[in-house]
Amino acid sequence: MIVPAAIVTMGCWVLFTGSFSLHELVLGAAFTALTLGVTALAWRNMGILFSPTVRQVFCLWRIPWYVLHDSVEVSLILANDMLGFREAGSHFRAVTFPSDTEKHDIARAVLATTGTTMTPSTIVLGVEDDLLLLHQLQRSPLPKMIADLGRS
Repeated sequence: MIVPAAIVTMGCWVLFTGSFSLHELVLGAAFTALTLGVTALAWRNMGILFSPTVRQVFCLWRIPWYVLHDSVEVSLILANDMLGFREAGSHFRAVTFPSDTEKHDIARAVLATTGTTMTPSTIVLGVEDDLLLLHQLQRSPLPKMIADLGRS
């Protein structure tokens, strides 16, 4: 559990700093260790059963593309709405997403919720009765990440 979290955290550090300088990598490693330590303590004290597999974490590699794509999509929706061409939409969807109380299924639901909600045009409202409840500004195909997590 700690290795995938460390890889993701350090990867985000490098992505956000955009630097492979030694001082940035050392600082990133220190903050990654601090973040993982505090997170592990909080999870243990709260009894959280978040234990993703490496395959589940790997499903998140598309998030930067989804954020970029949806940012452009939201900008176009805003422009069309402001110019009076087409009113912005509000679409609620329920998508099949089998879930259980097993710890890997909890992790899968958390990763799907977090990964999808990071994008500007789609928000996950919840996971209930094997359904992923979503809100989208414009009805569009679901991210492949959701399908991948649904199979993991």
